Amino acid sequence: MGQDIEKLLSAIRRYLDESDWYIFKYEDYFTLRALFILSRKRIYTYIDNTMEIFEQSKMGLVFYQIRRFYRKQCINPVSESLQKYLRRLFAPGLISGKQQESSDYSVYITRMGVTFLHEFGIRFDQRFRKDFSMVNIEYIEIPETEASMECAESLQNVFI
Repeated sequence: MGQDIEKLLSAIRRYLDESDWYIFKYEDYFTLRALFILSRKRIYTYIDNTMEIFEQSKMGLVFYQIRRFYRKQCINPVSESLQKYLRRLFAPGLISGKQQESSDYSVYITRMGVTFLHEFGIRFDQRFRKDFSMVNIEYIEIPETEASMECAESLQNVFI
């Protein structure tokens, strides 16, 4: 019986070491890089906690942005596509929220998120520069890759 448990634990360990726990896509890279660039332009992303969603974890997270300039600030919603990828990055811990004095939760890129940016930079950065040059930084829409669109179409065909 002890050997069976050891074999099972060994098989589980091999599976965890060799399986993909997160498939990092171009859209994830775009979102992380955009967050980094926006913060340098004094546009910060926050988690909307007006309904105490963050503490209660009852619903999906809602994000918004604050642009600070001089003594003013402008609050803007984020696009649905950006919401989607911010939630996707939040779940595995590539981004996280830190509570501020005002009880708002500011979004930051975690160490693991920064590692992913560095690891995938060679693969995605050239396309990112091209795509990011065409976006409105005050309301970012995440560009869909052809592979993502094909995947969405094939899933749609399955459900029809």
